Amino acid sequence: EERARSVIDNVANGIVTISEDGVIESFNRAAIELFGYDAHEAIGEPFSRIVSPKVRDDPAAPVPAPSPAMLLRDTGGRSVEAVGHRKNGSTFPIELELSDVQLETRKVHIGCLRDISDRHTYTEALRYQALHDDLTNLPNRVLFGDRVNNAIRAALRARGPLALLGMDLDGFNQVN
Repeated sequence: EERARSVIDNVANGIVTISEDGVIESFNRAAIELFGYDAHEAIGEPFSRIVSPKVRDDPAAPVPAPSPAMLLRDTGGRSVEAVGHRKNGSTFPIELELSDVQLETRKVHIGCLRDISDRHTYTEALRYQALHDDLTNLPNRVLFGDRVNNAIRAALRARGPLALLGMDLDGFNQVN
């Protein structure tokens, strides 16, 4: 037990064990650093205090956001994105892997948690570069096409009119 505790306390990822009813039973050192709670503050608290489902970016998307109960299902080694809640009230994106372990007569969830804020920042920077001109930082053709298609779909749903105004600037290459 001492050896296992030593290994768990020295891994880079937050490791949390959660009872079947969603209560935190253990909290390793990396989880303490990740969330800002001491182990004694987290143990006995609901897992939903530190982790909640990721809210969808597009509410019109057909796939529902996972519920807290869904987050406690075994992910089978597959990662899911969720939102971490720090003691200071700030939130951050996390990657969560859950697996179920049978300990004698009861089942326990083991959660492996990673802060993916840097990955999100990088992804957003790439998305911005893909949709904006490098020189002017103005939206590019790809973003324009996307917005026109969205406007057309909205007009069709509303059964309303849609207008598009096109302009040409003479001598824009000289300005550019």
